[in-house]
Amino acid sequence: PELTDLVEDLQSKYGSLFLTMYSLFQGMTGGISWGEIATPLLEVGIFYFLLILVFLCFTIFSVLNIVTGVFVDGAIEMAKRDRSILIEK
Repeated sequence: PELTDLVEDLQSKYGSLFLTMYSLFQGMTGGISWGEIATPLLEVGIFYFLLILVFLCFTIFSVLNIVTGVFVDGAIEMAKRDRSILIEK
């Protein structure tokens, strides 16, 4: 891409702390494809590109693991209650 397009893209996604946090949030939640966030950084340097990929992978799998854990814990608690009710009958 042209240098001016790259600068505009970087400014729109990483121009301030808020924009950076917003872009990362969108990448985590699916608001923007992670490729749209990471590709401009590939032009800046491979380190920044890899840093974003590691961050996204870590946060997405961490959140996925926590949400799955909450649902499994809820299901186990319901099964315990159902079993105790059956035992009482």
